[in-house]
Amino acid sequence: MTYYLAISTEAATIAVVFASVRPDVFEYWYDLLLWMEAKGGFWKWISKPIGLCHMCVAGQIGFWWSFYASGWHLSAMPHVLFSASAAILIAALLNKFHEWTKK
Repeated sequence: MTYYLAISTEAATIAVVFASVRPDVFEYWYDLLLWMEAKGGFWKWISKPIGLCHMCVAGQIGFWWSFYASGWHLSAMPHVLFSASAAILIAALLNKFHEWTKK
């Protein structure tokens, strides 16, 4: 279980850096995501899990990373769902800390 918690922590860190801190190297990607969000409809919906929402990105990374780490076995689904859920919660906490340090 600690292995999946480690995956969650790493996924949350990656997601917060990617979606909230937004390093300049990905500026073209954020411009595309903002264009997609402004377009509305399906594009607004899909823009969140691929980069605009830190918790959505953390959940995606946590889910797929832990599913891959389990060897794609469906029997590990409780651990995979734990990992995705923990990544979302940790990402929320990390983002709050990031906002607090910017003030």
